[in-house]
Amino acid sequence: MEIRNILGLESNKDNPDAIAALYNYLSLLFAGAKDIDYSKLKLYKLKVDYEPNGEATGMGKSYKDNFDSIVRKCQEFYLNIKDNIPLYENNPKYRYHLMKQFNRFYSDIMESLTSLNRYTITGIRNAIEHANFDYQNGEIVMIDQDDHSNSNNAVFKVTADPKDLFTIAKEIELDDEEFTINDFLLQLKPIIGDELYTNIADTMNKLSIIGFGKDIKREYTMKKINIEGLTNVLKRISEKKLQ
Repeated sequence: MEIRNILGLESNKDNPDAIAALYNYLSLLFAGAKDIDYSKLKLYKLKVDYEPNGEATGMGKSYKDNFDSIVRKCQEFYLNIKDNIPLYENNPKYRYHLMKQFNRFYSDIMESLTSLNRYTITGIRNAIEHANFDYQNGEIVMIDQDDHSNSNNAVFKVTADPKDLFTIAKEIELDDEEFTINDFLLQLKPIIGDELYTNIADTMNKLSIIGFGKDIKREYTMKKINIEGLTNVLKRISEKKLQ
């Protein structure tokens, strides 16, 4: 039987015992977790409020700065690339330059997403450690504070469906998940909004077609895309030499 069943999280009904069991599970997890790989965590279903008292302070401000930087980087990437796509399409010699831009964008965004994940998990961890863990209207609410003696001093708030929170906990515990292009885009969507998300997804696909010769495979990791792309380039070079 899965631990989720043992905790009672499969029921759609309110289950105080299950919530208490989930809290205990998270407490044990964070007590033993030392080196968490924040880069692979999929936290896009969580609702993060980095200014629960009307302004971003402390860790909330750091989160906001990274959040805003992701939006800015995505806007800049899209605006810089969109007008150059025809140039890239008609000039194969720019393919290497294009692949560098593609990878640089991904690496820059992943660095910021990793920071966001670190702040979010730190907020959850602090909430667990100080028992700021509540169950309201079917969701778990976790609050982090600068001053834990002052209940009105919240600087970070995370709200989650119990099942989603459990799934994230298992990701941390097992640390065996791959982070695919689809995960990357899903992480971006609630940050950058639907319109920019669509523009970024379409642009990444166009760059994949130009640089790698095919539509982007969202189920692939970035590493696998680059390996396959390099293999295709070497194959084309070999075919030309044989002709």
